[in-house]
Amino acid sequence: MAVQRESSSPDPHEHIIDVQVQRVHVRRSPRYGRILGAGIAGGLLIAAILTTLGAVSGDGVASSGEAGVIWAFGLNAMVSVAVCLLISAGIILFAERRTLRRIRDARAAQEVTFVDDLSRPMTDQPPPWMRDES
Repeated sequence: MAVQRESSSPDPHEHIIDVQVQRVHVRRSPRYGRILGAGIAGGLLIAAILTTLGAVSGDGVASSGEAGVIWAFGLNAMVSVAVCLLISAGIILFAERRTLRRIRDARAAQEVTFVDDLSRPMTDQPPPWMRDES
């Protein structure tokens, strides 16, 4: 079935040669970066809370000075960020499995255009910025 469409470009030198319409499957996938970023932020927040609670106690990490607090935060951060990233990865896997059930069919059109602009003809010469003119 031929599809009659207007040219998507107002350029008079472009001519649509072919329009291909295909069936595609569309699904929404989870935003991996945002979910993993939330896991990292949550792990750092938990590490800060654990370090603060450890520093408040009488003979906690605060008794060993600033270096002890920094080491305690670093260790707490490594463990809590790793655990939160694992939890985030589990959430991503759950969300991915759930989106596989919600696949819907759609149609996608692809236009193949031909440009016959004679004011700028194509040549086999390399562009000016690639020429070795030394």
